[in-house]
Amino acid sequence: MFVATLDEEFAGFISVSGRAHVLHGAHAQRLGVFRSHRDARAALRHHTGPPSRP
Repeated sequence: MFVATLDEEFAGFISVSGRAHVLHGAHAQRLGVFRSHRDARAALRHHTGPPSRP
């Protein structure tokens, strides 16, 4: 299991199941399954990044 932080706050975690990297958000909600740790980290950055402007 890998724990992620953002601004020193818990942001989520990545667990490994076989070859799958399962991404969970700060409230343990499942955000997706990825082929690599790198892909899961990129997805977490996408989910925790600043809101987009219209």
